[in-house]
Amino acid sequence: MWSIALTSRICNGWLGRLLAPRLRAAGHVPIGLDVAPGANTHLVGSVADRAVVERTFTDYGIEAVVQWGKRGQAAAARRSENRG
Repeated sequence: MWSIALTSRICNGWLGRLLAPRLRAAGHVPIGLDVAPGANTHLVGSVADRAVVERTFTDYGIEAVVQWGKRGQAAAARRSENRG
């Protein structure tokens, strides 16, 4: 079992709604860190705030991070376009 941080845009977006339950079903503990409260948010804060990130890792024993920001979205869109 891993404690996994789900960062901004993953927690409460379409990916978070799909990923968090699957991680839980696989025995992992998804910890949501987002700038806005939501169903999958455990901590409200920014990944740009080093103190928030360090506290999250310390308090929750984070072992893996899932970050899906604009770059991840753009890469997924490019892959989708290339397949079409």
